[in-house]
Amino acid sequence: MSPIPENFKNEAYILHGLDDARFQPWELPRKPGPNEVLLRSLTTGICGSDIHYLKEMRLGNIIITHPIVLGHEASAEVIEVGSEVTNVAPGDLVTYEPSVTCLKCEYCDNKDYNLCEYATSTCPPYTGSLTYYFVHHAKFTFKVPKHVTPEEAALVEPVCVAVHACRRGKVTVGDKVFITGSGPIGLLMLIVSKAYGANRVVITDINEERLKLARELGADETILVTKEHTEKDLVERVKQSFGGILPNVTFECSGVAVNFRLVMLTTKSAGMCVFVGMGPTEITLPVAEAANREVDIRSCHRYKGAFPAAIELVASGKYPFKKLITHRFTLKDSAKAFDTVISGKGVKVMIKVGDQ
Repeated sequence: MSPIPENFKNEAYILHGLDDARFQPWELPRKPGPNEVLLRSLTTGICGSDIHYLKEMRLGNIIITHPIVLGHEASAEVIEVGSEVTNVAPGDLVTYEPSVTCLKCEYCDNKDYNLCEYATSTCPPYTGSLTYYFVHHAKFTFKVPKHVTPEEAALVEPVCVAVHACRRGKVTVGDKVFITGSGPIGLLMLIVSKAYGANRVVITDINEERLKLARELGADETILVTKEHTEKDLVERVKQSFGGILPNVTFECSGVAVNFRLVMLTTKSAGMCVFVGMGPTEITLPVAEAANREVDIRSCHRYKGAFPAAIELVASGKYPFKKLITHRFTLKDSAKAFDTVISGKGVKVMIKVGDQ
């Protein structure tokens, strides 16, 4: 007997084409396989990648070719488990890693599973979490402590992005960190960098309200970027913000082309520069200048093995992750939620899907 109520009519927020997403009926999920779980969606946060899919039908080389359910920053309740599942049980509050890898290739064997070329997922280009019920692989589903709310649990996935980026940047006690972009990921980078021991964190944006929030979250200094600033001006401004020296770790979190150049130019010699934001396909970069100073340039693709650490950070209650949540909507009002993000009014916009 199915744990889904009899005659339940499932619905979802479905992307059909450019600027064409609709709240409409959607098929109920199949019964979970031996290593799968049936989940009842609770809360989903809107990610910048969701906006890319809506506006461009793609994110980098990921192209949407058929209707999909949007959403992947989610919390859910376990409703049913497959015969071989032991890590979660019905009734558990969980979050989940959207990308499900093949578990067989060289990348999966080497624990670089985020680079698996055969991954499927419950986020684009596959079906996501803005629906009442969906099935996911148990290995990529993580139990969350009972005192954590569904909203907080939905923050775990984007926190994973920051955890992985901090690991890629080797952030540790005493580091001086510079971040471009005070969107959700940039602000999470600020919080997690501090949690990892960064001594001083400076962050930029073109929006003073975002920078005000950054200061509330612990930024030591903020830089409001205007059209009047030249690249040379900004490099000097960043240097001044660190007492006349350049930061040893930089993170690009805006996805804006000029900021990829800026983080390379503002990284201390022998320092670490990490690309977190998803920028244009091709950018002109100051490669020789960075190479002559032995700046290590790294990129990030989602995350790997970050969920336990991210859950611990969120569950600890020590860090102000909840302050990022600015707006809340119901599933039926998903279009309004997306419009809020697109307009730049919200930071982290949450959609309540199921009863909590």
